[in-house]
Amino acid sequence: MKRCHRLVSLLLPLVLLMLLLMPISAQASSVLQTLEEYRDYVYYHVQKSEASIIVSISKDLFEDLRKDDGILFAELTHMCGIYKAEVSYTPLGDSVMLYLQHVTRYPGLRILQAVQKDAEVILARQDREALAVARQLLPTEGTLLEKERAIHDVLCDWIEQDTEAPDSPTDSDTAIGALLNHKADCDGYADAFFLLCGLAGIESRHIFGYTTNRDILSIHAWNAVCIDDQWVMTDLYWDDGPGNNSTLYFNIGADLMAVDHSWNAELLDYELETLTDQDLRSSAPAFVPATDYFMLETLIQEQAETSLDRFCFMVSDGIMLENSHDAYDLYNEIYPILENIGISHFWYVWAPGRFEIINQQDEMAPWMEYVQPTEVPSLFDSSVNRINSHGFHNLGTGPWVPVPRETRSLLS
Repeated sequence: MKRCHRLVSLLLPLVLLMLLLMPISAQASSVLQTLEEYRDYVYYHVQKSEASIIVSISKDLFEDLRKDDGILFAELTHMCGIYKAEVSYTPLGDSVMLYLQHVTRYPGLRILQAVQKDAEVILARQDREALAVARQLLPTEGTLLEKERAIHDVLCDWIEQDTEAPDSPTDSDTAIGALLNHKADCDGYADAFFLLCGLAGIESRHIFGYTTNRDILSIHAWNAVCIDDQWVMTDLYWDDGPGNNSTLYFNIGADLMAVDHSWNAELLDYELETLTDQDLRSSAPAFVPATDYFMLETLIQEQAETSLDRFCFMVSDGIMLENSHDAYDLYNEIYPILENIGISHFWYVWAPGRFEIINQQDEMAPWMEYVQPTEVPSLFDSSVNRINSHGFHNLGTGPWVPVPRETRSLLS
């Protein structure tokens, strides 16, 4: 009998340990080999609102994720809806066990999931306040495309760009700052847009990649939106501007977005439209192509005669190179045209290869050059071991200590 009790006392801790490890082994039972497998796995568990995610990945995949100071890992983690997490790992021969703990989802995703599950009561006070504002701004009528355009415009009016946001995560990086404080960084704009689109029944996603402005590379966030089973892109942050907003980055395809945006298509679980479809731009003006200056002059006159309050033009390299060097020079070319037809007060919004004229009846500044900040000291700031833009953080530059597993702060 004593021997039996002794056996039970020896086996009981082992049984308890096995029970404790069962969820971990169940969650990370197979070794993932590709980025797509890892993306789908993490996204699935984020959608289940899990606070900890354990995943077994191949050593090769692990090395891919940690390249360039873990930038690929950071992009993919954000795209799956994770705002902050603590990340650690344990090498296991040819595989690596990766632990994402204390996972915090982007507030826009967190709030939308609670609404969809009829569980708003579990939301924190700040989340409930943000939801109340989102519902206040939400359009109630129109098609999905018309609602999306209304969301685009109302958020541009509601939010101001927080150009002084620190590198470390703040409310400005989320829908909380965008909706409650009227200030946001690019990912705050994207998170608020994601939330309102979701509340309106429009499927959308976060995209994290890069933008190029005056040959300066910056990390940036924007949205992909599904309209009529077609995935297009909207960059609310770049469409917002002081005093007025643009539609140059509203529902465009990869052809126009890729001019000054770049992203890793392998990280997406949907296929973006290659060409911009004018039918998916709703009430946004169509892009009218102009191949030379005289054609542009004629087109501006024709568009103005239609009494449109705004009109967009695609301009060829020939116009840009022959008559102008930058946005200011192009403005000097079109201002006399507009003045001759009675338009003296307007907003002029420029993007590489295209521009938009917004006619104004009241007195205001006659022009606006719409560009991103002109100086970014360095993409990577190794002294603080984080990416020097928009609150992105990486896995760290090392050393990577194999065991015991090392906890690194990611996006925190």
